[in-house]
Amino acid sequence: MNTPPAVSNAAQVARIATLMLDDVGLGNRRLTIAGRARPLDDLAPKLLTDWLDYRRHRWPTQRISTC
Repeated sequence: MNTPPAVSNAAQVARIATLMLDDVGLGNRRLTIAGRARPLDDLAPKLLTDWLDYRRHRWPTQRISTC
């Protein structure tokens, strides 16, 4: 049975759950998951920066881990 390309190229949930800020390159619009760089679409950088802004306002004293 062949696996559809969307499924075989999708990132596994466990790998996404362990992402760190260093895995995200907003400048070059890349996301690195398990050592593989993937392009970000137009919406992803906006969603990420919106989440980080929300997080910074909601929990201002918590440090964001980068590694």
